[in-house]
Amino acid sequence: MLKCPNRICEISLAMSQQLALKTAGSMRASFPMLELLHLRLQDTMRTLTLPNGFLGNSTPWLHNIHLVGTAFPTLLSLLLSAEAFVSLRLDEIPNAGYFSLEALANSLSKAVQLKVLKIDFLPPNTHERSMDALLPSRTILPTLIEFAFKGNPKYLEDLVSRIDVPTLVQINIMFLEQPTFGIPWLFQFISWTKELKSPYCVSINLYEDDITITHHS
Repeated sequence: MLKCPNRICEISLAMSQQLALKTAGSMRASFPMLELLHLRLQDTMRTLTLPNGFLGNSTPWLHNIHLVGTAFPTLLSLLLSAEAFVSLRLDEIPNAGYFSLEALANSLSKAVQLKVLKIDFLPPNTHERSMDALLPSRTILPTLIEFAFKGNPKYLEDLVSRIDVPTLVQINIMFLEQPTFGIPWLFQFISWTKELKSPYCVSINLYEDDITITHHS
C-alpha cells in the first residue's frame, strides 16, 4: 500500500521503533492526498522516533494530526506545507521530541483553519525563557476553539505570549510543576479572548506535583 502514496488518505498505526525503521524508505515519499495522520507507539515504555524526511515534508491536504509518544523531528516543517490542518494533538511528547517555542510559533503562522491545539509534554519538560519574552511577535489563530496544554509553566507563558486566539471557547491547562513565578501572560491571554471572559464553568485542581485549570465558555 505504501508503494502508492498518492492514493492514501489516512494513516492510523500503532508502530514499533523497528517497524518505523523498516518502513522509513517508503514513508519518505510525499503523500499529496493524506488527510489524517494518527501514530502511536506500541510499547509505552519507549519512544517512537520518526526518521528525517518522513512523509516527504509535504502534505498539503493534511487536516488532522494526532501523535502519541512520538518524536517527529521535522513535524513543524511539515506543518508549513499543511495549511489546511484543523486539529493538532501531540500527546505524551518525549524529551527527544521537544521543539522550541520559536519554531512552534513559526509553524502555526499559516494555520488559519486550526480549531484544536493540544500540546502534552512528558516530564521532565525543561524550558529556558527567551530574552524577548516581554516583547514577542504574535501569531493569530483566527479559528481556534479548543486549546490544551500540559508541561512546563515557563513554556506555557512564552507560548501564550506569542499567539492570539479571538474565538477560543475551551482551555485546559496542566502544569507538570507548580509555577514559582507569576503567570501574567496566561491571565492576559484569557482576558483578550472574548468568549473566555464569561465562562460558565472554571475548575482549578491543586495536586502535590501539578495544577490543573479547566475553563469552559
